[in-house]
Amino acid sequence: DLEGAEERDIAQDMATVPQEFDSSYSFTALEMVTLGRTPHLGPLESEGKQDMAVVKSAMERTDTWRLHSRDLDELSGGEKQRVIIAKALAQEPTVLLLDEPTNHLDISNQLTVLDILEDLTEEEEKCAITTFHDLNIASKYCDFLILLHDSEIYAKGTPEEVLTEENIRDVYGAEVSIRRIPETNSLSVNPVSGLMDPKGTRERSFRVHFICGGGTGGPMMNSLKRKNFTVSAGVLSPMDDDYKEARRLGIETVECSPFSEIPESKHRKNRKMAEKSDAVVVTEMPFGEGNLKNLELAEEMSRVRPTLVIKQKPIEERDFTGGRAKELFTSLEERATTAKNMREVISHILELEGKTAER
Repeated sequence: DLEGAEERDIAQDMATVPQEFDSSYSFTALEMVTLGRTPHLGPLESEGKQDMAVVKSAMERTDTWRLHSRDLDELSGGEKQRVIIAKALAQEPTVLLLDEPTNHLDISNQLTVLDILEDLTEEEEKCAITTFHDLNIASKYCDFLILLHDSEIYAKGTPEEVLTEENIRDVYGAEVSIRRIPETNSLSVNPVSGLMDPKGTRERSFRVHFICGGGTGGPMMNSLKRKNFTVSAGVLSPMDDDYKEARRLGIETVECSPFSEIPESKHRKNRKMAEKSDAVVVTEMPFGEGNLKNLELAEEMSRVRPTLVIKQKPIEERDFTGGRAKELFTSLEERATTAKNMREVISHILELEGKTAER
């Protein structure tokens, strides 16, 4: 409760890091950080040895001690931001309030500042309350999120609870695809609104069958589903991210047990589903003994259906079958249309839909 509290007491417990800091005085970095000791000094009292030890510790903590004699206006944006954080630490607060601490910083300085804050909360048990517009940074570095809309709390909780496609659609009016990045174990928010159908939610009869896996088809299935295309997929393992996304979107899917070859019965079912489609999309997935039948079907369907193949990496980097996948993929490429990314795939599908409607 801050009501009735003395400003000096508040400043000893809480420190702020503004989004931008503009000083009309020519301070050195050391002089700026030393100002952080002001709440701990009496009127006209000068800093003592203990105060300067705290200042030096704060500057070493933020890798700014080497800048202590430099004027602030000589520093880069990242260096200046670290000096302001050092000033806040010199107050020895328990709570840090930060307003867009990575604003206007390049990626290297962003990571440096964020890593400093992460260390402070984990090693020194300080509480950092910060505002972010970058949802991916918020997901990676924050334990608890509060999503605001029209100056009111719209959602709060863990990143998984707050950063949902529905919440972001409601608050920002944007369509996004959300995935977990294994390397960082954090959520990744990717916009797909640029691919949405400008004509609204009209029903479409054009069917697209996906031969995918390993999370390579989810974003495209999501985008086409939102455009009201009829989408199907197979054969997928229930442990596959593409399977999970297909189920979430209500997409008809052929599934089989993980870590085993696709049974002939599932292969036939996948063929029937592909034969119902107007186009087939083959994503850039790796091929092994378990899913080689999917590539066999893709090669087969390229003879009778328009087939789109995503290709950025050479097939050799994705072939774990001793060359059989390369042979099938080479045959597939001879008849299929190659695309580099999701935008090209959707552009081709819209073109195919238009040609189908003309017939």
